[in-house]
Amino acid sequence: MVRIISGSHRGLRLSSFPGNDLRPTADRTKEWIFSVMTNMEGAKILDLFAGTGNLGIEALSRGAASVTYVEHSAKTVELIKTNVDKILAADKVKIVRNDCIDQLKAWESEKWDLILADPPYKYERISELISAATGSLEENGSFILEASSKMKENFPLEPSRVKKMGRTTVYIFEENR
Repeated sequence: MVRIISGSHRGLRLSSFPGNDLRPTADRTKEWIFSVMTNMEGAKILDLFAGTGNLGIEALSRGAASVTYVEHSAKTVELIKTNVDKILAADKVKIVRNDCIDQLKAWESEKWDLILADPPYKYERISELISAATGSLEENGSFILEASSKMKENFPLEPSRVKKMGRTTVYIFEENR
């Protein structure tokens, strides 16, 4: 079960696919992420590999001004739309169907306060993703990457924080200009 854990939509259950099509962020991991990123008020959020839309909706529930989702799968884009409709926030949400890195490169001058990414554990373009995402941050922005705890780290940048949570490790990269 995927649910919103805090804010104005606390307790809302989100739709997901039956079986193992997606690996939504666990409540415990989501709780830690949003305890570190304490001020969502008015933030501009980018949710890459968006899945159910869980992280972006959590950010909106906590006061984010807007969320842009990027997801490659048409089926998953429809799932995000279904979940966004539950919170009546279509005016605060943009959904783009594209490859995440290609989309970041296309948005050359677009910047976000917080970028969230939860790619498949076997995703092979992590270094390229980190470079593209950190280059798209507002001043003092953060990029949060969820990855397999088994992944061998070979990042182009040093994360400012790392938290292992079972099979998932969360890395935080910050833009401090």
